[in-house]
Amino acid sequence: MSAWKDFLADDIFDPTGKPGKVMICFLNRFLEGLDGVKYKFLVDGKLGISGTTTEEKFCIELVPTTFTPIETYVWSRTGKK
Repeated sequence: MSAWKDFLADDIFDPTGKPGKVMICFLNRFLEGLDGVKYKFLVDGKLGISGTTTEEKFCIELVPTTFTPIETYVWSRTGKK
């Protein structure tokens, strides 16, 4: 096992060595959820999920099956006129 896996093994990994759940939240500097942010995640090299945040749903939970990096694409919301 690599050094970072050894360090995080107790909190992140289950006994089978598979990655756990990942939660990604879109917040402003006041730690309030962002509304109207478009996002796309590539998990395990495939499109995992895409959509737009709302006031109620600004956190997204992902369940990767491998330890490959999660690619994140985000488009900022448009200003209201």
